[in-house]
Amino acid sequence: MKIAESAVIRAVPRMRAGYTMEVRLGAETATLTAGALPDGRLGEVALRSGKHGSTLAGLTDAFSTAVTVALGHGAPLGVIAEELRGARFAPSGHTDDHEIATTSSVVDYVARRLTADFPLD
Repeated sequence: MKIAESAVIRAVPRMRAGYTMEVRLGAETATLTAGALPDGRLGEVALRSGKHGSTLAGLTDAFSTAVTVALGHGAPLGVIAEELRGARFAPSGHTDDHEIATTSSVVDYVARRLTADFPLD
C-alpha cells in the first residue's frame, strides 16, 4: 500500500455545527456526538457507551477515534459506513430512534444514523 506523501488532513473548526444525541439500544444507552466541517460534511464522531473504564467504553472511544481519523484523512463517509453497516454484536435490538427502530449493534446504528444525517462524499 502506498501512502500519499502530501496528505491533507481535514480538521474541524474550533466552532462547528453538529449535534449530540442519546439513543437506547436494547438495555444500553449510547451518546453520539457528530461535528460537521464548514461544507456540511461529517468531520468528527464521538460515541460514548458503557461505564467509564469498561470494555464497551474503551471500544466505543477507540471506534470514535478511528472514524474521526479516517474522515480527517479524506475517507468518504459512505465507504466507512458501508464497512460498518450490518455489524452484529450486543448491545442490539430495538432503539428509541423512530427513524432507525432496530439495529444489529451500536456500530450498525452509528453508520445508519450518520449516513441519514450527513451528505455522502
